[in-house]
Amino acid sequence: MKKIKNWKEKFWKYVDKKTDDECWNWKAGKMSNQYGQNGYGDFYDGIKTEGAHRTSFKIHKGEIPKGKYIMHICDNRSCVNPKHLKIGTQSDNMWDWANKKRIYCKKCGQKHYSKGFCTKCYYQEFKDKFKKYRELQEVKKRQKEWEIKNKEKIKKYNHEYWKKYKVKTVF
Repeated sequence: MKKIKNWKEKFWKYVDKKTDDECWNWKAGKMSNQYGQNGYGDFYDGIKTEGAHRTSFKIHKGEIPKGKYIMHICDNRSCVNPKHLKIGTQSDNMWDWANKKRIYCKKCGQKHYSKGFCTKCYYQEFKDKFKKYRELQEVKKRQKEWEIKNKEKIKKYNHEYWKKYKVKTVF
């Protein structure tokens, strides 16, 4: 495959360009993650699909060094305004993310101000895990009772099973 000749024209067709200080929102497709659309613009130049914000950065400021991230100063994932984009590392991005308290619950996607789950989902997760733990304990209890009740059958079965492989069982 080769790059689309007029990929830059195609790119600008999907940008809601406003003044230099305002966000230029991406109007086309959005990237997806496990929770659905994550808000970042999606652009295909004929060779590969990547974030629209990354493409905008390349158009205006040049190539992105390998392993570097493009961060939104405006915190608008759909924004492709080069004045709102800066280059950084994963560490810079995570620091910025936590510092601006842009943390979302891993389950419900709601914004909150601590890591991982919001209080409601954390409590539900705890309840679910505890319920599974209790169910597992009940299964283990029944299994142990069955083993005690059928100890002789198990011995006989094991002896017969291993006998065909000429292995001596010690019972």
